[in-house]
Amino acid sequence: MKRKYIKSCLMLSLTIVLFFSACMNSKGNVKETAKETLAPIEEKEKQENLKSKEEKKEVIETPKDISIVAAGNTIYHMPQVRAAYNGKRYDFNDNFKYISSFVKESDLSLLTVETNFYKKDKYSGYPNFNTPPEALRSIKNSGFDIVNFASNHVIDKGENGFRESLQEIKKAGLEFTGVQKQENQKKYTIKNINGIKVGIISYVYETEKINGRKTINGILMPKKCEGLINTFDYSNLEKFYEDIKCNIDKMKEEKVDYIMALLHWGDEYSRRPNEYQKNMSKKLNEMGVDAIIGGHPHVIQPYETIENKSTGHKTFVTYSLGNLISNQCYESLNNRFTEDGYMVKLNIKKQDGKTYLKDFDIVPTWVFRKPNSGGGYKYKVLPVDDVIQNKNKYNLNNHFFKKAQMSLKDTKGLLKMK
Repeated sequence: MKRKYIKSCLMLSLTIVLFFSACMNSKGNVKETAKETLAPIEEKEKQENLKSKEEKKEVIETPKDISIVAAGNTIYHMPQVRAAYNGKRYDFNDNFKYISSFVKESDLSLLTVETNFYKKDKYSGYPNFNTPPEALRSIKNSGFDIVNFASNHVIDKGENGFRESLQEIKKAGLEFTGVQKQENQKKYTIKNINGIKVGIISYVYETEKINGRKTINGILMPKKCEGLINTFDYSNLEKFYEDIKCNIDKMKEEKVDYIMALLHWGDEYSRRPNEYQKNMSKKLNEMGVDAIIGGHPHVIQPYETIENKSTGHKTFVTYSLGNLISNQCYESLNNRFTEDGYMVKLNIKKQDGKTYLKDFDIVPTWVFRKPNSGGGYKYKVLPVDDVIQNKNKYNLNNHFFKKAQMSLKDTKGLLKMK
């Protein structure tokens, strides 16, 4: 009986031990399960909170504003070159004295030069331009940053003149667009300005081919330059559209916010854009170009904003900014409109992930050829609106003041400015 009692006690004790052990294991498993269940929930909440903070950061992102100034054709005829020589050296700094403040207040500025800078050959004007590199120093000193080199005078001095010109542009502290030093380089330029990435691409029209080879302004393209200059052929625009579309897509891959196309096009001395200019602008609008800056006609043409009916995308187009500076004038061409130009300042905003043209400023200009005692002239680009408002500041006699008034009237009339 006693043995039976002891056996029962042992079994009871064993049962109790097993019961508590099971309970402890059960609690341990519950704890581990809870821990495993809570871990992904906590991680998910952490990720959601982080995402929420990032979204809030995007919403409250500070708006960014930049301004870009574009100016027209910069041409150096021999009377200008002689006027810049003081017996010892060339000095062109007076050319842009009165527009420098407007240029310098922008975040980025550019113009088109229609010449070469080749010191190993004699300096010359029309038809094959070659200018002292000191002219580039004056462009830089006036506040300009980028030289558009894709003009119809880009190969006026052949391959050597082309290559040395690029070196001189760099020496002056300027950048160039529309051309490349080597074939494997990008055809476009990207500038990150205050957090806004601006893409710039430039092209010049070709002239009739010679034995199947490209020409610019009737000059046979040097073989080693064929892949270095951005060109288009009016008779084969589909090829141009393919090329520029490819480069626009590449710029978009690099997260460019605003795309500018500089086009050397149009009919010389025509104050109205031709059908090619209008159709090309519409096509570039479809590709997502934001601004088109035109040059070559040597006279101004209107500006407008094109809006795509399907996408709503807007493109600001200046068909021709005219001449910024040259010796083309009424006295030599019987055409006063070649003395006129205008600069445009694009005020660009980036906000809530979108970049757009907020507004723009137009500054009409006029080339003042001031006679000097030696029988030559001094050349100055004048902001004509300011000339009319501050006559004494510019020391113009009645004859030149009336010419400035006429220039302003002509420009405002064509551009429909008040």
